[in-house]
Amino acid sequence: MSDTTNRWKQLAQDQAKTLETVITERNELQVKYQKMKEFILEFQERTHNLKMEKQKLFFKNHEMQEEIRKLNVEIQHQIIELSETQKLNQSLQQSNDDLRSRNGLMSRKEQEQLEKEIKLQSEKIKEIKVFCGIGYIMVIVFAVCIIGIYFL
Repeated sequence: MSDTTNRWKQLAQDQAKTLETVITERNELQVKYQKMKEFILEFQERTHNLKMEKQKLFFKNHEMQEEIRKLNVEIQHQIIELSETQKLNQSLQQSNDDLRSRNGLMSRKEQEQLEKEIKLQSEKIKEIKVFCGIGYIMVIVFAVCIIGIYFL
């Protein structure tokens, strides 16, 4: 009987060791499971934040495209105004040349007025050219920003 008792004791000891190993492994798995669960939650939060940032960037991109469209329309208006101003300036210069060729039949006051108008028109042309230049630079800057947003 002592042999059977020893076997039962040995079996009990083996089962106790196996139970201890299973409990240890279970605890390790629970820790790993908890860490994985935390990682998944963090990953989901980061994914959500990235989606929100992407949505903001798409909205910003839409706003920038709308602003570029408005700037292009304004540039076209300024170009038309510049063209009209240049035509008027050319006409004024031609009128001035015609008057000068008629040996100054126009009064000095009228000639000074014409010169003022020519000067004003020239200044307008310069301002419009500067504005058009700035507008094209802004369009280029917006385009670079949009390209940068798409490659983020």
